[in-house]
Amino acid sequence: MQITTYPFPQAITEKHFYKKTAIVVDVLRATTSIVEALKNGATQVITARDPAEAMAFYSHFGKKDSVLAGERGGLRIADFELGNSPLEFSEKVVNNKTVVICTTNGTQAIHACRGASRLLIGAMRNRAAVAKEALKQSEDITIVCAGTLGECSLDDVIASGGILNAIIKQLEVPPELNDFSRICLSLYSSWRKGEIEMSGITHYKKLFELGFIEDLSFCFELDKTDVVPKYSNGSIKG
Repeated sequence: MQITTYPFPQAITEKHFYKKTAIVVDVLRATTSIVEALKNGATQVITARDPAEAMAFYSHFGKKDSVLAGERGGLRIADFELGNSPLEFSEKVVNNKTVVICTTNGTQAIHACRGASRLLIGAMRNRAAVAKEALKQSEDITIVCAGTLGECSLDDVIASGGILNAIIKQLEVPPELNDFSRICLSLYSSWRKGEIEMSGITHYKKLFELGFIEDLSFCFELDKTDVVPKYSNGSIKG
């Protein structure tokens, strides 16, 4: 088995995930929020590429049966009900509803990987579960970090390393890894040992400055749910 990891979706084309299982990781915070929404009873999550498309989806599903969520620059988009904090996607808010979400990086990465054989949504909170799901098919795996505006984001690198670690633990034969996968594993190991100063990570620091302090600890909690969101025909379901 080959496992290949990429630092941002701009580094990939369709050939990188053709006939492969893809895992998209935007730990701060889109993929964590999607996991949380489905864990708390959302019927599905619809990802939009921009606010206008999100509004169109929201109009289609209707205010009674859907929730409109999204951010730009880390902050809730004007006139949207929710931002991108996973703590906002409570059972009271999302249960039995379609969540329409548009984010700066995460939803873009999901759209970039739609051509994969299977597309899974990964985060720290479903780390072991998404690893187990990825191995259900005898396919090579591509992990795509969402990054930040086309640049590598260390938070996603660490989270991808966590998922890689969980995958490898379930394999009898070590997989073939590209160099970036090895970097992810190394940085995840350093994070577990407390050797990485999280406050120095660009995106982490930005969210801290914006006041999303609870989100930061929440998003980096390990293995809190078995929910594995799966993308199919424009819809993400658990």
